[in-house]
Parts: sequence; C-alpha cells; structure tokens
Amino acid sequence: MDGKTLRGSGPAGSQVHLLAVLDQHTGAVLGQVDVAGKTNELTRFQPLLTPLDLTAVVVTADALHTQREHARWLVDDKKAGYLFTVKKNQPRLYHQLKTLPWAKIPTQDETSTRGHGRYDIRRLQAVTCTPALALDFPHAVQALRIRRRRMNLATGRWSTVTVYAITNLTTTQASPADLADWLRGHWAIETLHHIRDTTYAEDASRIRTGNAPRVMATLRNTAISLLRLTGTTTTIAAALRHNSRNPYRPLQLLGIT
Repeated sequence: MDGKTLRGSGPAGSQVHLLAVLDQHTGAVLGQVDVAGKTNELTRFQPLLTPLDLTAVVVTADALHTQREHARWLVDDKKAGYLFTVKKNQPRLYHQLKTLPWAKIPTQDETSTRGHGRYDIRRLQAVTCTPALALDFPHAVQALRIRRRRMNLATGRWSTVTVYAITNLTTTQASPADLADWLRGHWAIETLHHIRDTTYAEDASRIRTGNAPRVMATLRNTAISLLRLTGTTTTIAAALRHNSRNPYRPLQLLGIT
C-alpha cells in the first residue's frame, strides 16, 4: 500500500491525496480511500484494509506505516503477516536494527539486475529475534538488512544503500528469497503511480470539481488493473494504443462480444 497526491487537483494544501492497496502478484488495485485534509495516511490504514480478507496475506508498506498499532491490528485482528521497512521516523527501533551484529550474519539471498542504465546487486541478511535480540515492535520475529550496490553504467560509479526491515513471519513461513521478492515487489505500487503520471498524465490533469479527481483516479486504476488481469504482456502505453485502434477491443476485455 502507498499514497499518492493528485498534483493538478488543486492548489498546494488542498490537493486530493489517495491511499491505495495493490496485489503484488496480479498488479491489480484492490482498494483506494481518500485522505482528507484534516487527517493523514495513518488514520486511513485500517479503513482501507478492513473490507479485505487478509488471512495469511503478507502486507508490505513503506516506513510511514511502520506503526505498532498497525502491526497489532494486522496480526491480532486480520490474521495477516507484515513486512515493514524501518527508517528514522522510528528512532529507537531503527537504532536497534542498525546496531545488530550484521558483520557476523551471513548473506542469505543475493540477486542482480541490469537495466535502465544501471547494474544492481542486492544482498539480504536475516536474523531471528531472540530474548537477547528482542525488538521494540509487536510480533516482530525477524530483522532484515538489505544492502543494494548500484553501478551507474554511464559513469562506472558505485553507490550503496542500506535498508532495514522487520516481519512477524518465521523462517519456516518465509524464506530469505521470499522476503527479498516481497520487498522488491512493493515497488509495483510505485510503478502504478508512475504509469498514472506518465501514460495517463494524471498530475497534469486540471480536473478539480467535486469528486471528479477521485473518480478519474479510480477509472485509471480500473483500466490498468483490467489490462493486467487480462494478460497484457506489453507496456500499458502499448496496450492502450492497441485497444484504441478498434472500439470493440476494450469491450472484449470486459467479456462483451
């Protein structure tokens, strides 16, 4: 899950902000709620996820949602798993993770990718929490460190980014490879927002009247989800061009012949 502001929906301070939840496996949007001006994403976390059956589902979210009440609610009420990144908005927890004896913990998963002008190497370490390594977070069972080394293929220069994460899943419930895949898979919702901006020009839209910005965002989500669920193997932009050439093709996506 992740939030997005519709930049063209109003002047600064009154722009529409939406929080969405997406299925990593299908790329389909499962729900979206409005984050009103007098509230924030934290208060909309539970209303967004409440209608969904999350039993045995793993929820990923960015560091903003690494909150104790979210973790308790997911595990105790929804019977779900969580995999949260940890940053300095949780200073005590971040310090605990950073000072774990990572030098003594072997790398359990390593992947490399090349594309978009860069070469990435990702290494994941995981450690099970024991009484001696107890974390200040509800239901936390494993602590993770992900180190990403990136080479800019144009300059040949390397950079390193370290990310910490926590989960309530045991080693028998999720392997290091699973955890690495789910953390990378979280970027699927960032990809959704990128598509809405670049392919649908969402941020350039000047629609501001009433609920129209929210409705248009929902329609964009629906179109992208439908294309993904029906097996689009090209980019969303290419799929839109393909369907625009024949007025019957969009109807066929809906099963209408």
